[in-house]
Amino acid sequence: YYDAIIESTEEYGPYYILMPGMAMPHARPEAGVQSDAFSLITLQNPVVFSDGKEVSVLLALAATSSKIHTSVAIPQIIALFELEDSIARLQACQTKEDVLAMIEESKDSPYLEGLDLES
Repeated sequence: YYDAIIESTEEYGPYYILMPGMAMPHARPEAGVQSDAFSLITLQNPVVFSDGKEVSVLLALAATSSKIHTSVAIPQIIALFELEDSIARLQACQTKEDVLAMIEESKDSPYLEGLDLES
């Protein structure tokens, strides 16, 4: 899956930069995804992509289907990053509990209405 993300970036550029300072690297489900997952990476020194954009928060996404990607994962990401100062707050997190508290806070988002986030 990692190799597929690299190949996709080389072919299309950093299309997964979603907002200043934040990127969501991912590839197609058939590129080796075994289960739905997120991985959060925060960097003290930002990565500078080929287009000159700097990213210090990466939220890697692995989705087993395009439906999961668009109808479950994306709304959760939007909910998290619509929180005020989300990038700075994620960078300041020191423990998984800090991150989980932000995720819990984001659950009030209208983007998540009707989603079953407990399963």
